[in-house]
Parts: sequence; structure tokens; C-alpha cells
Amino acid sequence: MKYDPWVLIASEALNKATSNSSSWVSSVGNAPVKPVDDDFYKYDAQNITKYALGDILNVREVGLGQYNYSKAWQVLYRSENTFGFPAATVTTIVLPVGYNSTDKPANVVSYQQHEDSSFLDCNPSYSMFGSPDKDLQGILDKGYILNFPDHEGKNSSFTAGFLEGKMTLDSLRALKNAQNFTGVNPGPTIMWGYSGGSIASGWAAEIQAWYAPELDIKATAVGGFVVDLLATVELVNGTPYVGFVPPGVLGLGAEYPEFQQLLEEQIKPDQLKFASEALSQCVLSDLVTYANVNVFDFFKNGNAVLQNSVMLDTLNNNTLGGTTPKAPLLVYNGIEDQIAPIGKIDEVVTKYCNDNGKVRYIRVSGKDHTGTSAAKDGEILDSFADIFAGKVWDKCEVEGLPIGEFGNNTVPKPKVFNSTNSTNSTSTMSNNSTQTTVVSGSASGSANGSAPGSVTTSAKGGEASKTGSATKGGSATKGGSATGSATGSASGSASESGASSANAAAATGITGLFGLAAVAIALL
Repeated sequence: MKYDPWVLIASEALNKATSNSSSWVSSVGNAPVKPVDDDFYKYDAQNITKYALGDILNVREVGLGQYNYSKAWQVLYRSENTFGFPAATVTTIVLPVGYNSTDKPANVVSYQQHEDSSFLDCNPSYSMFGSPDKDLQGILDKGYILNFPDHEGKNSSFTAGFLEGKMTLDSLRALKNAQNFTGVNPGPTIMWGYSGGSIASGWAAEIQAWYAPELDIKATAVGGFVVDLLATVELVNGTPYVGFVPPGVLGLGAEYPEFQQLLEEQIKPDQLKFASEALSQCVLSDLVTYANVNVFDFFKNGNAVLQNSVMLDTLNNNTLGGTTPKAPLLVYNGIEDQIAPIGKIDEVVTKYCNDNGKVRYIRVSGKDHTGTSAAKDGEILDSFADIFAGKVWDKCEVEGLPIGEFGNNTVPKPKVFNSTNSTNSTSTMSNNSTQTTVVSGSASGSANGSAPGSVTTSAKGGEASKTGSATKGGSATKGGSATGSATGSASGSASESGASSANAAAATGITGLFGLAAVAIALL
């Protein structure tokens, strides 16, 4: 029987959790144990090799006092890391009010939250017990089954997109395997993520056709779409938003041993403590701690570290655009996004469309990263009803300014590599696109935040070069664990709402404070 490998341990854990769930957490004031101290998150990687991807290793029923819902469970499930080695992580499954168990396939929304952290205690399965997330409640209010994975995994491998994509897809396998106790027969599914959540969602969309082809993915929605890590680093360095970079770098180190070794060799001894603070705090504290710093001051070789082959290989292997998603893709991005540069998204969308992808691309004028989320998230959620009803775009569609046009965009060009020699090339979207002329390259040097380079030289998102294969059934060519040493400490909290505006002002100045406040509002 399919569920034999895990049904006994799952049933035993569920019985225990059901009898004790109200004491575990029933309200915001009765918080759960931090993940670093919670045995529920722990597993022996050697002992889970016998389980299939998506098999359930443990389960508990939980109470979510700050949400309007029916029932909720947290599930520890089998997945794998970038290199194909066994791993496990947690997803939270939540049923909406009024849901009745039937054999009819239920509509599912898998929401990959913008955790944006290299600290385990910032996992969505724990942080969700802080301030309620309006998007989570919105999903439940629509009557959809909510799947809410810890897509960065046990080692909080923020920006390790290949791993995040795998863990997202395996969470949906776990949801299917949970039917015997949730009563949910999961059917058509939409994956959704904004900002850091777009990394997990975008990678899941790219690899789904070969990694989890059995899943019924109707569409993937991504906003504030982080497609190119180097372009984002270039754009945010020295700004109020550079706080996303240290946890992103440490997250890669937690997943890629050679990258971790490079960090240990390159980070200046007098910068080590400061650079490592991201290992014990969540995103809002990171934004305050690192506001306006030049991250290349951390490294002995300064920005020349970007020329290191290990650095380049790791960044390139986590760059999207190598494989066109099988399912339709909904992309929405502010033209003035100061974190996810619109020029790079133009390039990736162009590649997808030229490869017969189905992309609805909303280019939002006059909005930055947080402004686009505030203005468009509700509209995107409303559009899911049409998608579940089968009303899905079958070609590429661009809404707003045409690709390659940036209006009055005031976002500065990247600080590290400002190329004045980039040239444009035009191509025509295949697939009967409603917009035919597109730009590949760096958009004639306009202030769009795009890093230089041609769309044709984008890294292969479907491959993990040198260290492992990303092909179906592939495994790493190198032995050993890919956990790295950036595991963090046991300090921190589930909520970052305690960061004071006074500290923010001291770190960033008055101008930076307004930017940080906007990010804080969007992330809470």
C-alpha cells in the first residue's frame, strides 16, 4: 500500500498532536517552541533514504488562533537537496472554514512566503504564529486549501533556488499523501510567491515538468520576481535594501560546500561577526542591521570576489531562465522595483515566450517593490478563480508598458558593473504573442536596474554544473553532505516587529527609514 512506509508513525504522531494541540499553540499569546529547539523539525538524513519524495515522516495538528480557518496540520516530509541527497522540511496545511471532506479534487494554493532569511526560526511554519499574513487569510477566505511550505529547508538556504523549487513541489506531494487524515483530495493547484517567495515558486515552475510531472499545476504566479541574484546584489548594494544580501549569501553557503569554503576564506576577520549576524535574526532585523552598507567591504578581494569561479558558478546555477515552465506563468512587477530589476525580468520573460511559454506579464508603472505587492496582490488572488475555472492564457500577453520601455523609471543602474557598451538586439516572440517586439540585453543602458549581458547567455537554470546533475533522477557527482556550516544560533524570535524606528533611522538616515518602513509593512 502506498502509505505503508509512514502511516504508522504519522498516525501515532497525529494522535499525540490532536490530544495536545490546544496546549501547543491555540493563539498568538501561546507561542510554539522555536524550530531550533523543536524535535519535530529534526530528522536523521541517513534514515530517510527509504522514503520516497513527498512521503510523510511526522505530523501534528496545530491551532492558528489568529486566522479564520477550519483545521490545520504541520507535516514533516521527505525531499532532497540541490545535489539529490535526502532532506526533509515542513509544510503547513490549512483548511478553510466550511470545507467538507469529499472525493472531489479540491483547489489548492501553495503559497511560498518571502522568508528571506538564513535563520531557522524565521521559517514560515513558525513565523506564521506572529502577525497574521493577509495573503494567507485571503487564500482561505476564497475557500482554497492552503499549502504553506518551509521551502528553504532545515538549513535556511535562502536564494538556493533549485533546492527551494524541489522542496515546494515535494510539499505538494506530501499534501496528496496527507489525504487519509486531512480528508483533502488535492486537485488543481496554483503556486504563488512574491519577492523571496518568487524564487521558490519560479524554480518550482521551471523544474516541475521533469521533477514532479504528476502534479496538476494550473499556473504559477510570481511578483517582485527575483530571477538573477547578481543583478539584485548589484542593484541593492549600498541602499536601504542591501539587508537581503547577507542572508542570501549565507543561505547559499548553507547549501553549497564550496561556496561556504569561499566565504570562510574571503570574509575579513574583522567583518566576520557583523556579516554573520544574519544567521540569528529575521529579515526586518537584517534590513536595519545592514542598511546602506557596501557588502563587498566584507571580502578581502572586494568586488573582485565576483570573478571567482565558485562564486560565479553558484550564482549562475541559481539564475532563472534556463527552462521554460510547463504550466502558464503570471508575472507582475513594478517598473521601478528597486530589488527585482525589471530589465532582467524582461529578459527571462522574453526567453520563455520565444520558447512557446504561456506568460501573462503585468508591468506595473509607477510602483516599486513593496508598492506593487500592495497594489496588485489582491487582484492576483482574485484572478485565481478564473484560472481554476479553466480560463487561462494560452500565449504570451504583456500588460502595461511594452517590454523594453521603462517610462519615468528612477531606479538607478547597478553599482558594481555599469556597462556603457551593451548593445540591444530585438527579437520576435513566438507563440502568437499579443506583443511582438521585445528587447534582449540590457535595454540600451536605461535606468532599469538590469545587469549587463544578453538573454542568450543566461545561466542554465535546469543544471547544477560541476557539483551535481539537475536532470530527472540525477545525483551529485561529488559525495558528502551539502549542508555547509552556516546553521545559525538558537537566538531570535518568530516576529521581527520589535525593530524600532529609532534604530532604523540611526542605521539608514531619514530617507532610508521610509524605504525600510515600506518594506516592513509589506513583509508583515
